[in-house]
Amino acid sequence: MSENEKLSYAIGRKIAELRKRNGLTQRRLADKIFTSDKNLSKWETGKALPDLEYLLAICDALGVDITYFTNDESVSAEMSAARKIAEYRTSMRKWLSPAMAFAALPIFIFAAARAYLPTTLPVHFDGELNADRSGWVGELSIGAFAMFGVTLALVACIGFVSRKYLNGRSVLDRRMPVAFGLSLLFADAVSLALTMSAIVVSHNAAVRQGLAAPNVEPFPCVFAALTGAIVWLAGCSMFAVDRNSFFGFRIPASLESDRAWRVYNATAGAYFCLYAFVFGSVMALLPQPIGEAAALCGALLPLLPVVALAYFTSRFVLKQGR
Repeated sequence: MSENEKLSYAIGRKIAELRKRNGLTQRRLADKIFTSDKNLSKWETGKALPDLEYLLAICDALGVDITYFTNDESVSAEMSAARKIAEYRTSMRKWLSPAMAFAALPIFIFAAARAYLPTTLPVHFDGELNADRSGWVGELSIGAFAMFGVTLALVACIGFVSRKYLNGRSVLDRRMPVAFGLSLLFADAVSLALTMSAIVVSHNAAVRQGLAAPNVEPFPCVFAALTGAIVWLAGCSMFAVDRNSFFGFRIPASLESDRAWRVYNATAGAYFCLYAFVFGSVMALLPQPIGEAAALCGALLPLLPVVALAYFTSRFVLKQGR
């Protein structure tokens, strides 16, 4: 029997003993920690090792300290490694979330600026900043979408590298999340600066050429873009917040488990980000800026269905024990 199998068997036996001592069935304990009784059965028989998140949830549900499972040297070492990995993941989330939050802001800035920019305006300039080509206003936002795609690719690469480190149980350098986060924030700052300069230069060139802005009320367009940006920032924040933070579904069921809290926040964050990105992209790329009714309805009406969808999806994920 390998060391990992011995560890799984030892922890599983303790879980089963503690559950029976508290008079709980596998189904009842599984419901308390938001997993399936099938998963719990695997843990108790030593066929699988529960993650640290689930082990801590079991301790909370059964009223014991984590030291109940770490009274021998091998288990203690494994739990210590798992705790370091959990801390590393938390640190990585807290650095990558603000980087992702700022990555999409140029898109929403373009969406708001559509109310002030002519549909056809200068989009290319020579070395002396003289306009030498006009085109569709959406061309200005191509760079912002490209930088956003680069940020997503970098986050995916960082996730791959982190997973490799975690799976190998290598020494986790606490400076890595900081370095990754600052690098992405620098890329975001460059993208934001390019966005603002492109809008200002093109707008000034359009004014010199006598090009008129579209005949629309600017407030609904700006309000809708601002709402989309706020939803995007809130969604990104949900990926980083902890159990007792402000964001998330504050309902009794979600407070019974740290993992449940994180699943609710992450699921809601993903839906919020998806909705905000799609809405902001449509506003930025449409040939004409959206009207008052479309702006207000698009910014406000989908929020309740998005929240409901996030709730039921997260409940399903928790029930599956993923």
